[in-house]
Amino acid sequence: MNKQNGLTEEEQIIMNHLADAWNGFMKLEKQHPCENIDFMSGIHQLQRIIGMRILRREHSDIFPIKN
Repeated sequence: MNKQNGLTEEEQIIMNHLADAWNGFMKLEKQHPCENIDFMSGIHQLQRIIGMRILRREHSDIFPIKN
């Protein structure tokens, strides 16, 4: 686990892929006025899911892990 950001190595790889996905999407020709916002919202939702994993590990008394 990375002590600086609380992510496991696997989670950090996923976060890097999300950043790569955003950067790749930004290189595409825009087809709709809302597509950048929609794509960004999707990326942020995925980032929140990864962030919750840190909270569950660090504060499982408040955010229980449910297997």
